[in-house]
Amino acid sequence: MTNSKLGDDDYYKQTQSQIYGMQETLLNASRDLKRQQKKKKIEYFPYDEGVVLDTGANILALANDKYPQNTDKSNGLMRYHPYKRGQFVKDYANDNTIGSDLLYDNLILDKPDVFLPIFNTYDICKTIDIFISYEDLINMDKYPRVVNNEIWGSDIYTDDSDVLLIIKHQSIFENDSGDNGNIWRKLKYIQTIHGIEDCDISGHKEFDIVCSLILLPTLQVYHGELTRNKVSSRTWGRDNSECSITDILHNENNAHDGLSIAINKIKILDRSGEVRERETE
Repeated sequence: MTNSKLGDDDYYKQTQSQIYGMQETLLNASRDLKRQQKKKKIEYFPYDEGVVLDTGANILALANDKYPQNTDKSNGLMRYHPYKRGQFVKDYANDNTIGSDLLYDNLILDKPDVFLPIFNTYDICKTIDIFISYEDLINMDKYPRVVNNEIWGSDIYTDDSDVLLIIKHQSIFENDSGDNGNIWRKLKYIQTIHGIEDCDISGHKEFDIVCSLILLPTLQVYHGELTRNKVSSRTWGRDNSECSITDILHNENNAHDGLSIAINKIKILDRSGEVRERETE
């Protein structure tokens, strides 16, 4: 009788061990599948490849050919916040809070999360509208993402680049003298993915901006090292020609793990209530 009981215990333990082993195998398989799916979601577009991908407009055209179902579709509206990750809102008046559990400790104030949430390949060619107040524009030099110079690329940027830095980097002012507030009052043009657009705000003392960003495929390299309006963009990634076979196989070519963004169009919202939109034909 005792031996029979011990036999049952051994059988129970063996069965449980097999169950745990199967669970571990399924868990590992699930993790491997998620890794494979994640790799498939990121499609790298070489930036420099002859005349095909040598400009932002050509990259946009190629993306539109590959994702025609997303053309002229919008993900929605966000309101810029210098310390918080963005959330979609219904209108300009809403604040994009992300929950009462967010504590304004020194870490968040010095190194806040990136503003844009995570997007995927099914969002490519869709747009996002970002509402930016005049106060954010004139105070941007105090914001941690600006102080940390979180901008990678030129014309086409990584999606973790700061929106304020991108706008300033793409702006053309009457001149770059004076303080930051005076600079924004001398805004004349802005470089979009479609070309240079008129954005003259002369005669408007205070104004807000709605910046439409377009989501583009991931690039192998984001070429920075270009200073515009005292904003020095940075380079991210390396061409495969600069990497060893081992680096490429192990994805160690420092490739960006998100999508790309570029300015699609700009709306100027005068504080008097007038909306002046500068959109490509």
